[in-house]
Amino acid sequence: LSGTARRKDVPLWPAYITGAREHRVPSTRPSTADLSTSAVRVESEAPITADEVAHYLSDVYDHLVSLLGSSSHCDMVLSRAHSNYLARISLELGESTVETNLFASRWTVIGAILVPLNVVTGLWGMNVKVPGGDREDLRDFFLILSGCMAFVIAVIVWAKFKKIF
Repeated sequence: LSGTARRKDVPLWPAYITGAREHRVPSTRPSTADLSTSAVRVESEAPITADEVAHYLSDVYDHLVSLLGSSSHCDMVLSRAHSNYLARISLELGESTVETNLFASRWTVIGAILVPLNVVTGLWGMNVKVPGGDREDLRDFFLILSGCMAFVIAVIVWAKFKKIF
């Protein structure tokens, strides 16, 4: 930045341009011993002028602008990384949801096959009249068995058509 831009941007500038004042600007952080003697001015030191203070403040201002730029860059990088992380989690949750739905659908089809078969086979174990029970041949048994097999094949074909299996 140029000198005029610094003068416009530094808010404390009017306090330091009123004339040659004596200021002690530490170049490093003062120790506790320096703090007790900082009010005492050594006669051999030359007074610090407003130009030196302005130069010092312009350096501080440059450092602050640099730090602000670095912090905004870091904020942008972290924001992008966080967004990427959330997007990745969202994709993984979507994939696991699809896998869970496929698993549940397959077990539903298996249940849809086994429950009717259990009802039919359960009737044979009960004290009910079985169709063809009074006949000596196994024609009715094989008719019921072929009906069950036709049902199983129909459900499997439907599941393949719906891309469940």
